[in-house]
Amino acid sequence: MNLLCIDTTSPALVLCLVTADRPLVGRVCATGGQHAEVLLPEIGALLEEAQLDRARVDAVGVTLGPGGFTSVRVGLATAKGLCLAGGRTLYAASSLRALAFGALPGVASGPLAVVTRAYRGEVYAALYAADGSSLREVLSPLHATPDAAAQQLRQAAAEAGFGAVAVLGDGVAQAPEAFADPARFTLLPASLASLTAEALGSALLDEVRAGRTRDVTTLEPEYLRPPDAALPQVR
Repeated sequence: MNLLCIDTTSPALVLCLVTADRPLVGRVCATGGQHAEVLLPEIGALLEEAQLDRARVDAVGVTLGPGGFTSVRVGLATAKGLCLAGGRTLYAASSLRALAFGALPGVASGPLAVVTRAYRGEVYAALYAADGSSLREVLSPLHATPDAAAQQLRQAAAEAGFGAVAVLGDGVAQAPEAFADPARFTLLPASLASLTAEALGSALLDEVRAGRTRDVTTLEPEYLRPPDAALPQVR
């Protein structure tokens, strides 16, 4: 299978191509969040680099968020369009889950939390159990203040019988004191806070191996937070 993977949830555009008989080919483009203008040209450049005709792409994988509203929609809409136009299978994963794959195999087993910046001093967070080359979701992605997120991560880890939780992501810097207890949290290097093409490919290939296909017509973004814009109140 030739799997094209797309992430538009962060300021950098991340793409990769996973094939059965070739090394992964990936691109990380500093677009400043302006993904719409460059996404399709960059996909074309990726396929050209891999010497793979567009018609030979069998499936498309995409991250669903959390992230900027417009950025997330751009990635998902493009992935859906490529699937509908070419009769391809669609796979998807949380951007937090994709980031977590970047910590493997360094965290070969045990609890692994991802905490990323949201807005207004808040964070997105999720907890996974690392098991070799795969991850099991322990606490679904959430949106909260850093203190509330840390509390939910501690509780979920304790209920699952885990000790200290390995933590990665730029959200810890929002409130370092919330994750300062070394008996509860072990902070991973800041270098793991950015999504790589390899981590993106691993996360979406894991979806393929698990057979978690998605419905092109019904799949929705995972924003986790309400939009800033609101309809005017009618009096």
